[in-house]
Amino acid sequence: MRKQVTIYAPAGETNAKATNQKLNALLELCRNASVEAKVIFGYSSEITITRELFDSWLISGDPAETNCCADLLKLVILKERSGCEHNSCLGRVLSIDSAGMVYWCKHNKPKTALGSIGEIKTFSDCFKNEVFERHLDAHYKKRETCKSTCRHFELCLGGCPLRCELGSPQNGQCTEQEFIEVAEHVLSETKRIIKLGDLSPLNKQARAIVLDAVAHAPFSELFSGIYGIE
Repeated sequence: MRKQVTIYAPAGETNAKATNQKLNALLELCRNASVEAKVIFGYSSEITITRELFDSWLISGDPAETNCCADLLKLVILKERSGCEHNSCLGRVLSIDSAGMVYWCKHNKPKTALGSIGEIKTFSDCFKNEVFERHLDAHYKKRETCKSTCRHFELCLGGCPLRCELGSPQNGQCTEQEFIEVAEHVLSETKRIIKLGDLSPLNKQARAIVLDAVAHAPFSELFSGIYGIE
């Protein structure tokens, strides 16, 4: 299976030609390494998904919340990872800004900078960075702890590396606890709707996701202990 990476790039820049040249240089590195790259234009702000927000989207399909809520629904009932929020994405995400600086996180924080695209010669060079390697090592150790102690590990794979701050949970608590609670609500609400046998109230996108899940597994198996959620 080919390695895949998601690249976040700026949208609506006044100097679009120069920006595209830098993005194309990064894409060329991916092609040379036989890495499949998916480009997303625009740095979407991180939206905190609440029960209320999800329930509203489930019916209305509000475009403002479409991506984050649809991604969460796919994750919970299809086990499909399409976003990086609340996930361990190290090595699977890159970002490039209009100046050609490459980052290992879409939020372009200074501590996630990998270097200028002009200085990076190969795809593997993107991650040959002392700060990244130190962060990866610390997060790997935290993931191993999570994996051995948390029944929800497969849901978040240890959580967002930046939110974990080098693998140190806040006050000893799971940094993804709120996310897990919302995921439990998503699962419960989806089960309730499927049991009613009427998907017509769902927005078009949500209905397609639920039908996809139901088509691939009997109801008894579909929600059987998924991700440790009861």
